[in-house]
Amino acid sequence: MINPNKLMRMHWAARKKAYKNLLHMVVAYGDKPLPKYECQVEIRVTRMWGKRKRAFDIDNLYGGCKLLLDALKTKGGIGIIQDDSPKHTTLRVDQYRSERDDIGGVEVVVKPIDN
Repeated sequence: MINPNKLMRMHWAARKKAYKNLLHMVVAYGDKPLPKYECQVEIRVTRMWGKRKRAFDIDNLYGGCKLLLDALKTKGGIGIIQDDSPKHTTLRVDQYRSERDDIGGVEVVVKPIDN
């Protein structure tokens, strides 16, 4: 997750590179085959931080999901979700300090919402 303050100030080429790296990670580490959801989904993002990091405040925590949600969309992304609008998705973001100081990361779970 990239802090929104850094994301706003990033050069467009660096932002594009970060986006492409994120796409490759989702494809490489996601379930095979990647699911495609036509219904409303719940996206749960969990951020773990290690020794040299610290917790994001709430607006940075949710804002840090922008590139990730863009990468999951059908238009311009890998097509797991239809759109990142409130009509199609709900977002829940949590964070905690990793039990091991040398480990950090982000876990993303996408589940359909039964209506």
